[in-house]
Amino acid sequence: MASHLSLPVLQEELLSVPSRTLHFFADIWASRTRDAVLGIRVQYVKDWQLRCHTFTFRHMRGHHTGENIRESFAAEFESKGVNEEQVGTVVCDSAANMSKAINTASNFTDQRPHASVDVEDCDEETTDENLLFAEDDEESGLIPAFKRVCCAAHTLQLAVNLALRHDESAQKLLEAINKTVNVFRRSCFWTEQQREQCGKNMVPPSGTRWNSLVEALKWLTEV
Repeated sequence: MASHLSLPVLQEELLSVPSRTLHFFADIWASRTRDAVLGIRVQYVKDWQLRCHTFTFRHMRGHHTGENIRESFAAEFESKGVNEEQVGTVVCDSAANMSKAINTASNFTDQRPHASVDVEDCDEETTDENLLFAEDDEESGLIPAFKRVCCAAHTLQLAVNLALRHDESAQKLLEAINKTVNVFRRSCFWTEQQREQCGKNMVPPSGTRWNSLVEALKWLTEV
């Protein structure tokens, strides 16, 4: 159950949550202006009601290494008074940097370096296929402070993308969709004409946007 709370009220409420009962959902993505954004949602139960709130939504500076992501988590947890013992699970994608950030976070209260590099690209970029079969990074040998849970929707999306890449008919269909979409995307005039005459906004398929291929197919059949 999602509801709206002011930040001070949310912080006060989180302080009363028992050990290992705060669960987080985290993701990093790039805006259209190529700014890296870190989003974290928190979920817990209070008075037998499931509560879900936005924990943070902020610009993330520096390389997207596991260490830098961990430090960003640490800063947010510390600023809102969340201690390590309260954290149960963290749901995220299967990327190696996210896995390393969670699995090496044995103590979020360690002193953190303050150096930051203003680069928005991902240093530990992996292919969809590698993400699908990725395993936890045990390189550090540290005992995880809490459990990482792979996002089921993201894993399913990776499986769908992998299957589409190995299907010749699907590839031809995707090429046709992309060519059609690009006709409109290259021209503001034709985009406006399409919107006025069909009453629909075009939906370009994207391998990183959930269900975008289905939405693109719906758009084509409806226009």
